[in-house]
Amino acid sequence: MKGIYSGVLSSYNPNTSGTFQIDMGNGFHYRGSQSASFGAAPLNEWVHLVISCDGTDTKLFYNGQLVQTLTGVANDLFDGIHLGVNRNQGNFFQGSIDEFRFYSGALTDSEVISLYGSYN
Repeated sequence: MKGIYSGVLSSYNPNTSGTFQIDMGNGFHYRGSQSASFGAAPLNEWVHLVISCDGTDTKLFYNGQLVQTLTGVANDLFDGIHLGVNRNQGNFFQGSIDEFRFYSGALTDSEVISLYGSYN
């Protein structure tokens, strides 16, 4: 899927301060007020992605490893979540998504590692 960016998870809500998306093309990418890359997007292989936001920092995890911390990303970005499409409502994800979850608070690094370990 090189060069094709399909949306995995996105948010668009006109009543919030912005939008974001996780997309997959030449790897997984976070795009919003800040941008970051976090991990390869291998074909025919499951990966474990976690986005944990505590109101100040947003942490991006790939297969149990913290790969990026974005500072100053607001929680209200997570209103109006869409699964399998980018924030412009195009570029649909072509693949399988399993075990999608929301939690009422930010996960700690050790909780993410434990979650990843429970799937391996």
